[in-house]
Amino acid sequence: MLIRNVTIADCEKALAIVNDKHGGNGNVVFRDIKIVSSPKNSVRLTLTVRNSRGPFSRTSASMFNRGRRVAACCWHGYGFFMDALPKEAVIRVGNEKRRPGDKWVDRNIGSQMSPMFYSDACDCRDNGLEDQDKME
Repeated sequence: MLIRNVTIADCEKALAIVNDKHGGNGNVVFRDIKIVSSPKNSVRLTLTVRNSRGPFSRTSASMFNRGRRVAACCWHGYGFFMDALPKEAVIRVGNEKRRPGDKWVDRNIGSQMSPMFYSDACDCRDNGLEDQDKME
């Protein structure tokens, strides 16, 4: 994820909000985070989880490993993180630009051939961690 108009300190504050106020309980961490030279004042980062059975962890949506726990942050964790960034942040996800407070666009991460695979490859709904008002 590429985020413009932020510093690493801004991202660290947003991560603390996810872990403290949104039920992450310290499970969500940066897999990598770095300042990039272009565009100016931008940070590139990836979120992951310490415990693949903890809050905001994902499960595999592949046809062969469906339900297998993976050490990756789910989209709900990313959504809370994006909302916690300063209002001037511009978030680039794929070809889309988002701002803090925008609706979250949930992606179908499963096979296009198999409609049984949905993008809710996490336990957030069961644990009350998702925000239905933010989902698009």
